[in-house]
Amino acid sequence: MLLRTCRDRLGEANVLKARGDLCFREDDLAGAARDYDRALYILEGVEERVLSQLRSAPSSAEQRRGAIPRAAREVVPQPELLRALGYEQTHARTWQARGDLRLREGQPALAARDYGNAILLYRESADRRGEAAALKARGDLRRQRGALPGAQRDYDDALRLFEALGDRAGQAAVLGARADLRCERGDTAGAALDYTRAHALLDGVGDLAGQTGAKGVLAGVPHREDLPRPVTAVVSR
Repeated sequence: MLLRTCRDRLGEANVLKARGDLCFREDDLAGAARDYDRALYILEGVEERVLSQLRSAPSSAEQRRGAIPRAAREVVPQPELLRALGYEQTHARTWQARGDLRLREGQPALAARDYGNAILLYRESADRRGEAAALKARGDLRRQRGALPGAQRDYDDALRLFEALGDRAGQAAVLGARADLRCERGDTAGAALDYTRAHALLDGVGDLAGQTGAKGVLAGVPHREDLPRPVTAVVSR
């Protein structure tokens, strides 16, 4: 309420997103949907308002005060300004969170669309870690729906980003998921290679639970009993 009174729209959207996350954790899906939808509505408006102000001519009062002329104001790099406001990351994370919600509600097509929007925004803001996590989430969703070629592309893209970041845990998670996918496609040699790489990476980060699972797989124990595994949210809440 205070942020709304102060007309701090970006701050209001951040708090709505945080409250939506709380509702999501407490299984109040209707409350989470309301907060995420409202936050997204505000964020779309913030972008339109900022860009509109950049394009608008200065008022007569601004001209009297010696304000920057319109031609000069229009050269302000718009993406950099929005990034400085924290707009793009908040917007991307809210789309990804709503994708998780759609998935929980049993609406995979809408979840895939929301993840796609998040990926585009992460890419525009050069947030490679966020983009990689969203690609992994969409890959899991596509694999669950049987869209295996699309899932493979998402896993490959996510893996390249995690490798560039030097994120061993992220790489191991994607490799494990891609190995599952390769098993489903009958590529046992490729799956074994991915499981081996994932196991080596987990040794480096000290993930004992992950190591146990990888060792079981490499010893010939079935890596899962139900196909596919339930998709879990990967966005930080």
